[in-house]
Amino acid sequence: MCKFNCKSCKKGQPHYCKHCGKLDVHFSSNCPKKKKKKSSHGIFINRSFKKGKIKEPCILLIREKRGKYAGQLNMPGGQIDRVYGSRNTLEKEADEEFGVSLGNMVRRARSPKHLKLNNDKTNLYLIELPKGFSRIGYNPTQYPSETSGAAWVPVSYLKTGHNVWANTDGIIDTVSSFTLKVVKLMSRKGWI
Repeated sequence: MCKFNCKSCKKGQPHYCKHCGKLDVHFSSNCPKKKKKKSSHGIFINRSFKKGKIKEPCILLIREKRGKYAGQLNMPGGQIDRVYGSRNTLEKEADEEFGVSLGNMVRRARSPKHLKLNNDKTNLYLIELPKGFSRIGYNPTQYPSETSGAAWVPVSYLKTGHNVWANTDGIIDTVSSFTLKVVKLMSRKGWI
């Protein structure tokens, strides 16, 4: 008999995990053998960024509304759709989370630097943004949006490993641990 009182087991039937087949041990959603979905993220860098007192290379980060990094600044991206593939998923996510202008930058990038993380579960693309891109406003295409804003964060600040950022407007944000990990890896490789 199922000791978890789940909705999928019938009365008198033992609970089993659909991933590993073990009886009455854990829910299928918590199984260590469950395959994790692949994701695709972009590091959008503007090497000629100038705004106020900031005149150095900056990375565009978006403020997540929900999910693992809710309320934090993170890189645009998401889970890879089977239909789209890795790079096209990044285009779609950039459109949805920031605006069509960012998705167009992914489309125009001829051969962006590409890196795989977490045993090939995460695809990273380094996209160089042109001069003046920092003036283009945040305008997500998805409704309701998964994000609540965007911020330009200096690369030098991210390399320090600090996760709290106060932008020029006085808004204080937390940078996700995933973003800090990626920036550290990219700087070790000499990409940023």
